[in-house]
Amino acid sequence: MRALALVAGALLAMASTADAGGRGGHGGSHGHSGGRGRSGRSAHSSGHSRGCTEVNEVLGYRRCSGFGAWSLNAPALSIDLGLAAHRFVSQRVDESGTFMEGARSFGYRIVGEPGERITTAVAPQLRIGLRLSGPFYVANELEIGGVAYGPSVRAELDGAPAGGVSRTYVAVRGVAGLSIQTAPLMFSGEIAGGMRLLTYKIQDEAASSFQGRAELQARARIDVWLGPRMTIGATVGASVLERGDRFIALSVGGHLRAFGGAR
Repeated sequence: MRALALVAGALLAMASTADAGGRGGHGGSHGHSGGRGRSGRSAHSSGHSRGCTEVNEVLGYRRCSGFGAWSLNAPALSIDLGLAAHRFVSQRVDESGTFMEGARSFGYRIVGEPGERITTAVAPQLRIGLRLSGPFYVANELEIGGVAYGPSVRAELDGAPAGGVSRTYVAVRGVAGLSIQTAPLMFSGEIAGGMRLLTYKIQDEAASSFQGRAELQARARIDVWLGPRMTIGATVGASVLERGDRFIALSVGGHLRAFGGAR
Protein backbone atom coordinates (compact mmCIF):
# COMPACT_ATOMS: atom_id res chain seq x y z
CA MET A 1 0.00 0.00 0.00
CA ARG A 2 2.83 2.31 0.87
CA ALA A 3 4.37 1.64 -2.54
CA LEU A 4 1.13 2.51 -4.35
CA ALA A 5 0.85 5.77 -2.39
CA LEU A 6 4.41 6.76 -3.34
CA VAL A 7 3.74 6.06 -7.06
CA ALA A 8 0.49 8.07 -6.99
CA GLY A 9 2.24 11.01 -5.35
CA ALA A 10 4.99 11.00 -7.96
CA LEU A 11 2.45 10.98 -10.82
CA LEU A 12 0.53 13.91 -9.28
CA ALA A 13 3.76 15.91 -8.90
CA MET A 14 4.72 15.30 -12.56
CA ALA A 15 1.25 16.33 -13.78
CA SER A 16 1.41 19.57 -11.74
CA THR A 17 4.84 20.45 -13.23
CA ALA A 18 3.68 19.82 -16.82
CA ASP A 19 0.60 22.01 -16.33
CA ALA A 20 2.66 24.88 -14.93
CA GLY A 21 5.07 24.67 -17.88
CA GLY A 22 2.20 24.77 -20.39
CA ARG A 23 0.71 27.84 -18.78
CA GLY A 24 4.09 29.53 -18.73
CA GLY A 25 4.72 28.75 -22.39
CA HIS A 26 1.30 30.01 -23.32
CA GLY A 27 1.90 33.25 -21.45
CA GLY A 28 5.33 33.61 -23.08
CA SER A 29 3.72 33.19 -26.46
CA HIS A 30 1.28 35.97 -25.64
CA GLY A 31 4.12 38.19 -24.47
CA HIS A 32 6.01 37.63 -27.72
CA SER A 33 2.92 38.34 -29.76
CA GLY A 34 2.29 41.49 -27.75
CA GLY A 35 5.85 42.62 -28.38
CA ARG A 36 5.35 42.22 -32.13
CA GLY A 37 2.11 44.16 -31.89
CA ARG A 38 3.76 47.05 -30.08
CA SER A 39 6.66 47.05 -32.53
CA GLY A 40 4.29 46.99 -35.47
CA ARG A 41 2.23 49.90 -34.10
CA SER A 42 5.35 51.93 -33.41
CA ALA A 43 6.74 51.29 -36.87
CA HIS A 44 3.39 52.09 -38.46
CA SER A 45 3.07 55.33 -36.55
CA SER A 46 6.66 56.27 -37.39
CA GLY A 47 6.02 55.39 -41.01
CA HIS A 48 3.03 57.72 -41.20
CA SER A 49 5.04 60.55 -39.67
CA ARG A 50 7.47 60.18 -42.57
CA GLY A 51 4.76 60.07 -45.23
CA CYS A 52 5.10 56.25 -45.54
CA THR A 53 2.40 53.56 -45.56
CA GLU A 54 2.60 49.92 -44.45
CA VAL A 55 1.85 47.73 -47.48
CA ASN A 56 2.87 44.29 -46.11
CA GLU A 57 2.84 42.31 -42.84
CA VAL A 58 6.64 42.08 -42.99
CA LEU A 59 8.01 44.48 -40.40
CA GLY A 60 9.69 47.54 -42.00
CA TYR A 61 8.28 47.02 -45.51
CA ARG A 62 6.77 50.39 -46.47
CA ARG A 63 5.99 52.45 -49.55
CA CYS A 64 7.24 56.04 -49.16
CA SER A 65 6.97 59.16 -51.35
CA GLY A 66 10.21 60.29 -52.98
CA PHE A 67 12.25 63.19 -51.64
CA GLY A 68 11.02 66.49 -53.11
CA ALA A 69 8.21 64.80 -55.03
CA TRP A 70 5.84 67.70 -54.14
CA SER A 71 7.73 70.08 -56.46
CA LEU A 72 6.83 68.01 -59.53
CA ASN A 73 3.25 69.21 -59.23
CA ALA A 74 4.16 72.91 -59.07
CA PRO A 75 3.45 74.94 -62.25
CA ALA A 76 6.46 76.16 -64.26
CA LEU A 77 5.72 79.77 -63.31
CA SER A 78 8.17 82.68 -63.52
CA ILE A 79 8.00 86.29 -62.33
CA ASP A 80 10.32 88.95 -63.79
CA LEU A 81 10.82 92.48 -62.51
CA GLY A 82 12.69 94.86 -64.74
CA LEU A 83 13.00 98.15 -66.57
CA ALA A 84 11.78 98.67 -70.15
CA ALA A 85 12.52 101.41 -72.68
CA HIS A 86 10.22 101.88 -75.67
CA ARG A 87 10.99 104.19 -78.61
CA PHE A 88 8.16 104.96 -81.04
CA VAL A 89 6.56 107.71 -83.11
CA SER A 90 3.64 109.19 -81.18
CA GLN A 91 0.52 110.73 -82.66
CA ARG A 92 0.14 114.47 -82.68
CA VAL A 93 -1.90 115.72 -79.74
CA ASP A 94 -4.76 118.17 -80.28
CA GLU A 95 -7.49 117.73 -77.65
CA SER A 96 -10.14 120.23 -76.57
CA GLY A 97 -12.85 119.92 -73.96
CA THR A 98 -14.38 121.28 -70.78
CA PHE A 99 -14.29 120.35 -67.13
CA MET A 100 -16.10 121.50 -64.01
CA GLU A 101 -14.48 122.94 -60.91
CA GLY A 102 -17.11 123.62 -58.30
CA ALA A 103 -19.93 125.45 -60.03
CA ARG A 104 -17.72 126.86 -62.78
CA SER A 105 -16.95 125.35 -66.18
CA PHE A 106 -13.56 125.71 -67.85
CA GLY A 107 -12.54 125.11 -71.43
CA TYR A 108 -9.17 123.58 -72.12
CA ARG A 109 -6.93 122.57 -75.01
CA ILE A 110 -3.87 120.30 -75.08
CA VAL A 111 -1.86 120.55 -78.28
CA GLY A 112 1.50 119.25 -79.44
CA GLU A 113 4.03 121.59 -80.98
CA PRO A 114 4.90 121.01 -84.65
CA GLY A 115 8.01 119.00 -85.40
CA GLU A 116 9.44 115.55 -84.76
CA ARG A 117 7.21 113.19 -82.75
CA ILE A 118 9.74 110.52 -81.75
CA THR A 119 8.97 109.50 -78.17
CA THR A 120 10.97 107.45 -75.67
CA ALA A 121 9.07 106.01 -72.70
CA VAL A 122 10.75 104.37 -69.71
CA ALA A 123 8.79 102.19 -67.27
CA PRO A 124 9.18 99.46 -64.64
CA GLN A 125 7.98 96.13 -66.02
CA LEU A 126 6.18 93.22 -64.38
CA ARG A 127 6.20 90.00 -66.40
CA ILE A 128 4.53 86.72 -65.39
CA GLY A 129 5.33 83.68 -67.52
CA LEU A 130 4.18 80.06 -67.70
CA ARG A 131 5.89 77.20 -69.53
CA LEU A 132 3.29 75.10 -71.33
CA SER A 133 5.07 72.08 -72.82
CA GLY A 134 8.65 71.52 -73.89
CA PRO A 135 10.10 74.81 -75.21
CA PHE A 136 6.77 76.66 -75.49
CA TYR A 137 5.70 79.36 -73.03
CA VAL A 138 3.32 82.29 -72.63
CA ALA A 139 3.59 85.48 -70.56
CA ASN A 140 1.80 88.70 -69.64
CA GLU A 141 3.52 92.09 -69.31
CA LEU A 142 2.51 95.31 -67.59
CA GLU A 143 4.44 98.60 -67.79
CA ILE A 144 3.51 101.88 -66.11
CA GLY A 145 5.92 104.79 -66.39
CA GLY A 146 6.56 108.13 -68.02
CA VAL A 147 7.97 109.80 -71.12
CA ALA A 148 11.70 110.48 -70.92
CA TYR A 149 11.86 112.21 -74.29
CA GLY A 150 9.15 113.41 -76.66
CA PRO A 151 7.61 116.30 -78.54
CA SER A 152 6.69 119.47 -76.67
CA VAL A 153 3.08 119.81 -75.56
CA ARG A 154 1.36 122.98 -74.35
CA ALA A 155 -1.94 123.57 -72.60
CA GLU A 156 -4.53 126.35 -72.53
CA LEU A 157 -7.37 127.16 -70.12
CA ASP A 158 -10.12 129.40 -71.50
CA GLY A 159 -7.70 130.52 -74.20
CA ALA A 160 -4.90 131.48 -71.80
CA PRO A 161 -1.65 129.53 -71.26
CA ALA A 162 -2.00 126.91 -68.51
CA GLY A 163 0.50 125.06 -66.38
CA GLY A 164 2.71 122.17 -67.44
CA VAL A 165 1.51 118.90 -68.94
CA SER A 166 2.42 115.55 -67.33
CA ARG A 167 2.72 112.44 -69.53
CA THR A 168 2.04 108.86 -68.41
CA TYR A 169 2.87 105.73 -70.40
CA VAL A 170 1.05 102.40 -69.91
CA ALA A 171 1.51 99.18 -71.91
CA VAL A 172 -0.20 95.80 -71.58
CA ARG A 173 0.87 92.80 -73.70
CA GLY A 174 0.46 89.08 -74.12
CA VAL A 175 3.53 87.08 -75.16
CA ALA A 176 4.00 83.69 -76.83
CA GLY A 177 7.43 82.16 -77.47
CA LEU A 178 9.78 79.21 -77.43
CA SER A 179 13.16 78.79 -75.76
CA ILE A 180 16.31 76.67 -76.05
CA GLN A 181 18.60 76.04 -73.08
CA THR A 182 22.36 75.54 -73.24
CA ALA A 183 23.45 75.94 -69.62
CA PRO A 184 23.88 78.48 -68.22
CA LEU A 185 22.10 80.36 -71.03
CA MET A 186 18.52 80.29 -72.33
CA PHE A 187 17.72 81.76 -75.76
CA SER A 188 14.14 82.68 -76.70
CA GLY A 189 12.20 84.01 -79.64
CA GLU A 190 8.77 85.52 -79.04
CA ILE A 191 5.85 87.53 -80.39
CA ALA A 192 4.25 90.18 -78.15
CA GLY A 193 0.92 91.85 -78.85
CA GLY A 194 -1.18 94.32 -76.93
CA MET A 195 -1.77 98.04 -76.50
CA ARG A 196 0.06 101.12 -75.30
CA LEU A 197 -1.57 104.24 -73.88
CA LEU A 198 -0.23 107.78 -73.53
CA THR A 199 -2.02 110.15 -71.17
CA TYR A 200 -1.46 113.93 -71.24
CA LYS A 201 -2.81 115.79 -68.22
CA ILE A 202 -2.73 119.46 -67.31
CA GLN A 203 -1.07 119.63 -63.92
CA ASP A 204 -3.41 120.43 -61.02
CA GLU A 205 -6.44 120.33 -63.32
CA ALA A 206 -9.03 117.70 -64.23
CA ALA A 207 -8.22 117.99 -67.95
CA SER A 208 -6.50 115.23 -69.92
CA SER A 209 -6.03 113.66 -73.35
CA PHE A 210 -5.58 109.95 -74.17
CA GLN A 211 -3.86 108.21 -77.09
CA GLY A 212 -4.15 104.45 -77.56
CA ARG A 213 -2.23 102.34 -80.07
CA ALA A 214 -2.20 98.60 -80.86
CA GLU A 215 1.18 96.85 -80.74
CA LEU A 216 2.72 93.76 -82.32
CA GLN A 217 6.42 93.09 -81.72
CA ALA A 218 8.93 90.43 -82.79
CA ARG A 219 11.57 89.83 -80.12
CA ALA A 220 14.74 88.01 -79.15
CA ARG A 221 15.54 87.27 -75.51
CA ILE A 222 18.49 85.86 -73.58
CA ASP A 223 18.52 84.75 -69.93
CA VAL A 224 21.47 83.75 -67.76
CA TRP A 225 20.83 81.25 -64.94
CA LEU A 226 22.37 82.48 -61.70
CA GLY A 227 21.02 79.39 -59.91
CA PRO A 228 18.27 76.79 -60.35
CA ARG A 229 15.55 79.38 -59.69
CA MET A 230 16.98 82.80 -60.62
CA THR A 231 17.83 84.48 -63.92
CA ILE A 232 18.85 87.84 -65.31
CA GLY A 233 17.53 88.58 -68.78
CA ALA A 234 17.61 91.04 -71.67
CA THR A 235 14.98 91.47 -74.39
CA VAL A 236 15.16 93.42 -77.66
CA GLY A 237 12.33 93.81 -80.13
CA ALA A 238 10.86 95.78 -83.00
CA SER A 239 7.32 96.47 -84.13
CA VAL A 240 5.98 94.68 -87.20
CA LEU A 241 3.33 97.41 -87.58
CA GLU A 242 5.31 100.67 -87.32
CA ARG A 243 8.69 101.72 -88.61
CA GLY A 244 11.08 103.11 -86.03
CA ASP A 245 9.36 101.31 -83.14
CA ARG A 246 12.02 99.70 -80.91
CA PHE A 247 11.86 97.97 -77.53
CA ILE A 248 14.44 96.87 -74.95
CA ALA A 249 14.09 95.50 -71.39
CA LEU A 250 16.38 94.25 -68.62
CA SER A 251 14.98 92.07 -65.85
CA VAL A 252 15.61 89.77 -62.89
CA GLY A 253 13.46 86.65 -62.74
CA GLY A 254 12.43 84.08 -60.15
CA HIS A 255 11.18 80.60 -61.13
CA LEU A 256 8.88 78.31 -59.15
CA ARG A 257 10.42 75.17 -60.70
CA ALA A 258 14.15 74.56 -61.08
CA PHE A 259 15.45 75.78 -64.44
CA GLY A 260 11.94 76.78 -65.45
CA GLY A 261 10.79 73.16 -65.64
CA ALA A 262 12.70 72.62 -68.89
CA ARG A 263 15.09 69.95 -67.46
